[in-house]
Amino acid sequence: MGKDNSPILDFMKDHNIPPNAVHLKMLSPAQLRYEREIFSRKTGGAAFDPATAYRYGVKAPDYWRETLGGVREKRVLDVGCGEGYSLWALQNAGFQVSGVNLSYVEGELARRGVPDEQTRIMKWNDTVNRDVRWGSATSLPFERGSMDGVGFYGVLMMLPHSEKVFGGRKRPIDVCISALEEIKRVLKPGGKLSMVTMSNTHGPRGEKTEDYIMFQKGVCRVYNREGKEVGWEQIGIREVVEQARLRIDDLKERNGFWHIKATA
Repeated sequence: MGKDNSPILDFMKDHNIPPNAVHLKMLSPAQLRYEREIFSRKTGGAAFDPATAYRYGVKAPDYWRETLGGVREKRVLDVGCGEGYSLWALQNAGFQVSGVNLSYVEGELARRGVPDEQTRIMKWNDTVNRDVRWGSATSLPFERGSMDGVGFYGVLMMLPHSEKVFGGRKRPIDVCISALEEIKRVLKPGGKLSMVTMSNTHGPRGEKTEDYIMFQKGVCRVYNREGKEVGWEQIGIREVVEQARLRIDDLKERNGFWHIKATA
């Protein structure tokens, strides 16, 4: 991958992000390495296509309206908010929304993006300005007890590698527990977590990454970039959530993913 910034610049161009919105030369070496990695992966087709991301995003308001008992004065945080489809849909439905993203470039799109009516591709729009902040799931830039709901979709499984890029040395399972403890911290008492993460049955999908973590019943497994298992822990997804002092309301495995609802 080297020092090639072209995948980042192509992404910015495709989504109408102005060149001065993110100054790549101002980013730290670790941050720039992370940006290069994720956008090279997107170019390779590992990310959701726009139509799929849009379809999931527009489901968010109905879910949170039912889960939180309404919209009025309800604040929902999307941890690892991607390009911002869920934030866009929730904001349009009347929720107070916040997002956190480890990518400055993708976070800028989530902050100002609106999906194109025809292609569903998220496009930068300078009339939009959401509360999207840079940060890691293990150190959320939000106050204690400030959220009614937190969405955490497809992020837990990638966290150990993301932390390693920035110099983290924790065991993969400890990274996961730290993130869930942070979510517990920012949720109000009785606040709700909705999380989706990979189960062991899904198997590695070939993304070029490391420490790709998956859970089966009672076991957590770690894979390297070639999809080879390089470690495991005698702990399951239920125990990880409970160690963060979150009460599990519902836990199901479906199509290779764990779907988890929990209460702070």
